[in-house]
Amino acid sequence: MPRNPSAGWHAGLSRAAGPHQSLPASGRFYPNSGILNQITDKLTRQNPETLKNEPRLAESWEINADATEYTFKLRPGVTFSDGTPLDAAAVAKNFDTFGSGNKELGYPISEVITNYDHSEVIDPLTVKFVFKAPALGFLQGTSVIGSGSVSPATLDLPFNELGDATKIIGSGAFVVESETPGQSLNLKAREDYAWAPRASSIRAAPISMPSNISSLPKTASASARCSPDRPISSARFRPMTSPVSRRRAI
Repeated sequence: MPRNPSAGWHAGLSRAAGPHQSLPASGRFYPNSGILNQITDKLTRQNPETLKNEPRLAESWEINADATEYTFKLRPGVTFSDGTPLDAAAVAKNFDTFGSGNKELGYPISEVITNYDHSEVIDPLTVKFVFKAPALGFLQGTSVIGSGSVSPATLDLPFNELGDATKIIGSGAFVVESETPGQSLNLKAREDYAWAPRASSIRAAPISMPSNISSLPKTASASARCSPDRPISSARFRPMTSPVSRRRAI
């Protein structure tokens, strides 16, 4: 897979009908998380083998002795898909909203953040978060889906409008091109995305399927078309509702 994903990438995803929220801090419904991982980035990433946090949007960080202050140095040159710089002020607004909510616009407090007090913009690429009590899990929290940063323009919208994924403006490799609620969602690759993490290796493992396939819960199937110059040119995910369709997909 190329480091810049823009070589002809389009993807179609499907998420279940019914109420959903696309803002990272509230998009806990599993299909939403798969979408948010494509359109937003986090300050850090957690290494699945060492379980240690590694740089992502943040190049480095410092934590004070009692874990009540976290200071992050951001990588330069990152932008949201609307062209707005992902700088200290934008990150501060995200975590102020996630940590304190916004009653006027209807934003709840994120479950990822506890004991939050306020943020401080130290310089354009340095932001500090201050907590009322030790926040020992905050660093790990900066790597999860619920901490994906969105453009300040998104955070200026009423919370009840953000079920429309096209209004979620992130810094991720893809943007939501269109959505038909309960049926499909189309992603388009950003041509200017240049801050993907480098992969040191890729490992694939076979998946064991139970013999009684009909007992599986509803899930999604996927298909992809490949060509020599485009490792993955398109992908289509669709909900499956019967054992017959599950067997075809497998």
